[in-house]
Amino acid sequence: MTRQGLPRPSRVASEARDRPGHASHAPDPELKTTLGAGTELGVSDRPSFLRLALRRHTVIRSLKVAAVIGTVLGAINHYDMFLSGDFQPRRVAQLLVTYVVPYCVATYGAVMEAMRAR
Repeated sequence: MTRQGLPRPSRVASEARDRPGHASHAPDPELKTTLGAGTELGVSDRPSFLRLALRRHTVIRSLKVAAVIGTVLGAINHYDMFLSGDFQPRRVAQLLVTYVVPYCVATYGAVMEAMRAR
């Protein structure tokens, strides 16, 4: 036990983690960033937020969520515009933002989950 009352990690676990063949030391070629002619930098063991957010799976999932949630929110918040047919540019812009917010929330959630899982 440490002074703070937290258990110490076992020696076996820390020795396994320090071995070169252990999973935490295995390089992942997808995680490297190439800068120029053959210069590679392994900046981190995890991909960046932006790289995860732009993955095909994440984008498609977020678009589906935005389509469903944005439509529901648009119908609730802008039903009067649809009923009256008064499509002013400002109101149409507000309707488009109604779709952007669920897309951003779904993307953020997916990226945070992917980062937590790694």
